[in-house]
Amino acid sequence: MRRRMHFITRGNIAHHWLATAVRNQQATEGALRNQCHQTAFMDEGTLNTVHGTKIHPTTAPVNQPKRIAFLFRYGPTDHAELFHVLPQILSRLCETYEVHYFGLNKPHFNPALFDLRIHFHLWPFRVDRGSHRDKFLKTAIWYLVLPWIGLRCRFMKMDLIYIDETVPLTGFITKVFSGCPLVMSVVDYFLEIYGESYPILRWISRWVYKLEFWTWRRLAGIFVHAEAAKNYLVKNGVPAELIRVVRDPCEDTKYFPKDAMETRRELGFAETDFVLVQHGILHPNKGIDWIFRYMQPLMIENPRLKLLIVGGGLELGNLRKLTHELNVERQVVFTDWLPSFREVNNCLNASDAGLVMRIGQFSDHFHTTGTLIHCLVCGLPTLAARLDGIAEVVKDDENGMLFDPTDAEEFRRKLKLLMDNPALCKRLSEKGRATAKHMFDPDKVVNDIVERLTRVASASGS
Repeated sequence: MRRRMHFITRGNIAHHWLATAVRNQQATEGALRNQCHQTAFMDEGTLNTVHGTKIHPTTAPVNQPKRIAFLFRYGPTDHAELFHVLPQILSRLCETYEVHYFGLNKPHFNPALFDLRIHFHLWPFRVDRGSHRDKFLKTAIWYLVLPWIGLRCRFMKMDLIYIDETVPLTGFITKVFSGCPLVMSVVDYFLEIYGESYPILRWISRWVYKLEFWTWRRLAGIFVHAEAAKNYLVKNGVPAELIRVVRDPCEDTKYFPKDAMETRRELGFAETDFVLVQHGILHPNKGIDWIFRYMQPLMIENPRLKLLIVGGGLELGNLRKLTHELNVERQVVFTDWLPSFREVNNCLNASDAGLVMRIGQFSDHFHTTGTLIHCLVCGLPTLAARLDGIAEVVKDDENGMLFDPTDAEEFRRKLKLLMDNPALCKRLSEKGRATAKHMFDPDKVVNDIVERLTRVASASGS
């Protein structure tokens, strides 16, 4: 009897263990199915009070996928506004990798835009991109949190980190603290841009860019938007095989031709006016003050010539004052920052021609610019500065008009051609839109970026 009771007890224990194991396995499978949804939900929930981000539940699947981290100071929602194919890129990568996203601007986070499988680590600092002061402050905060992000990525054993911007020294800081393979977009040279207004930055930039190039030569990959940018990096010792030219995507869901006569009337323009439009952030290197001076003689000669400035930035106040000094304030309209892409698109379509201007700093040659793409895809005949990156897209008198940004006479001559020749405008409009649809195809951009990131991540740790 005693032996039988001992056997039954052991049988009960075995049965209990087996039942527990089955329940645990079922719970694990359910947890894995819901893991990404739960993680995304947690990222909208409680903050870790120590470092301002979220702690994810640890999971250990048998075959742990490789991990990729995206870093962007404005956070995912603003990132998607500036680069509208971002959600597609992240979703494609989620098919193979465990994808993490680090950034600021948690209050502006819109989870509906993104795949539920993404792990978001967001700090509770709202970023107002329309405020130069706020952007400067939040960029300073970004520098403070970057070392922590780097260490977190090191601890999590990230197989790849991707930074889709070129804020000075962020690549160096991330590389040092993370020790992970790093891919960057090398697009803007901010110290050069703002050196026009703050001369001390020109001195600082010499030392900063020595460190930048040291970092760029050691990256796992670099994305640029123009062949001119690639050539410049190669000339300065960055291996050509690291660099991939990927054009900005054509945002034809946000920018497209439409009837905008109502917007034109609201802006105060008559049907007989000829409206030239410039849109974007008013950085010093945009040279809008040059354009005011170039256009002044034509505006005095022809009162129906108007200039529409869409956007805001550091130079807005100075530009408003300059219109009064030049006595053209009645022919220049400022919208300041507009709350949505829809309104920007309306302003573009309310105009007769698009303007793409840069003063010709060395880094100005490395862009095709979003302004150019938006003008072309809206079907605007476009007058653009003759710079290397822009000239890769615009062929003079074929799909647009080019001018030397330092040559006022050439600018005025090309502008008068557009004003006096509707047939020319129609031809440039059609050819320009076709160019934008071909060169800036969103699907190609997604494929190029996913392919390069996949190649680097797959090689990591192998």
